[in-house]
Amino acid sequence: MHRNRVISILIIDDEQSVRISLSEYLKDLGYDVTSVVTAEDAIAHLRTQKPDLMIVDIRLPGIDGIKLIIKAHEIYSDIKYLIHTGSVAFRLPDALIKLGLTSESVVKKPVNDLNIFNHKIQELLKIQNG
Repeated sequence: MHRNRVISILIIDDEQSVRISLSEYLKDLGYDVTSVVTAEDAIAHLRTQKPDLMIVDIRLPGIDGIKLIIKAHEIYSDIKYLIHTGSVAFRLPDALIKLGLTSESVVKKPVNDLNIFNHKIQELLKIQNG
């Protein structure tokens, strides 16, 4: 499905260190990565570009990550999502389950091995190697 095309990823996280480390890691793997601080920035980005996948922090200034995913899904129904949250109490809300997200879509902070993102991205997008 995505052979011979660079996979585009949009990262939304208000923590600069998280945005930078995750962006650089994914860029090193060959992904086309854009990162923004707020959900509002992400929605503005979606008006001009459609990512294959979004990595979304739940706790954001302004619109939270849950509302962002719902809004992004209204714009493009086929984007895939990974939720990246530091909230130990986070439970996937029904609204996101209805959009096809599962517990596999959630990555808890802090992440000690960034390779988990590459694994989950490949799984979500069913990337074929070779």
